[in-house]
Amino acid sequence: FLIATFKKNGQLTSLLDKETMLYNDPKTCKDVLELRNGLCGNQFILHDDIPVYWDAWDLWIYYMETGNQVVAHTARQDYSKPHEIVLTFEYYISKKSEMVQTITINKFNRRIDFKLDVDWHEMHKMLRVYFPVNIATDHCTFDIQYGNLKRPTDPNTSWDVAKYEVCAHKYGDMSEAGYGVALLNDCKYGYSCRERVLSMSILKASKGPSQIADMGKHTCTFSLFPHLGGFSQEIEIEAEKLNYQSEKLLINTATTNLDLSLFEIDKENIHVDALKINEDDGQYYVLRMHEAMGRETCFQLKHNLRTLNAATKFGTVKIVNLIEDDIEDQTPILQKNDEHLILKLKPFQIL
Repeated sequence: FLIATFKKNGQLTSLLDKETMLYNDPKTCKDVLELRNGLCGNQFILHDDIPVYWDAWDLWIYYMETGNQVVAHTARQDYSKPHEIVLTFEYYISKKSEMVQTITINKFNRRIDFKLDVDWHEMHKMLRVYFPVNIATDHCTFDIQYGNLKRPTDPNTSWDVAKYEVCAHKYGDMSEAGYGVALLNDCKYGYSCRERVLSMSILKASKGPSQIADMGKHTCTFSLFPHLGGFSQEIEIEAEKLNYQSEKLLINTATTNLDLSLFEIDKENIHVDALKINEDDGQYYVLRMHEAMGRETCFQLKHNLRTLNAATKFGTVKIVNLIEDDIEDQTPILQKNDEHLILKLKPFQIL
């Protein structure tokens, strides 16, 4: 899918998408990156971080005016796997902190994974990673709980200026018509998208209220995911794959029902968030779900509760609130029979 070019210092200088090539000419491939303002892809900068008030919580906009590049001093390549290239870079963040980065590029995957192992011993510093992307857009889409939100790439008002840092969960995506780039992560939630540069906070070194907050060893993974088409459910699915690793199970097919999914939903933008037994008498299953992409959706919900040796038909179906009281005047159920339910959710609705 991709042709990536790295410097020996770990910086990504070119990322060509082979699927965009026209007329059998490699020059027509889209370069995912647009190097500008002295920035390359996978570029680490160690910023000063001295908030005026709340040391561990605040991030002041002035951090952008300071910073030193962090570059690798050692590089290794591993071609032992037939369909995978692994690059390893070692960094000295400062005299007190160091980092090892393992980059995995798979022949059959559009996602490039960047794993970090950091030994962190800083004071009032913040480590960020930057990717200047070749995308023409005025906004970026960020994942939040039960949906997503958009933030401007260029500050035109005082309100926009105040949105220099975005709290996001699994991804930040910058897309234009027909193409986009997402920066995924498995545990880092501070993003920025200024001037079409996707960046993310890796570590912060506050000294209040705790003098030793975040000191020591850390492991995290972030991924760059170039994709055809604009923002779509594909980004959400890829982010889920990064955050929730699948596990292999050995199953005795002679004694086990292979229908292991308790519930099936026929629309990818409807996400199941929780399944539990009700609190009052333990006679019902409580299922919580939401619409994730911001569009009204009708969908079919089927159950396979026979996997748990439970009932094989839908019985009583109720809509309840968080304390499991009935909500009789708000029902999204359009149809019900023994086999399935047909429901309709509004954009970002939680059920």
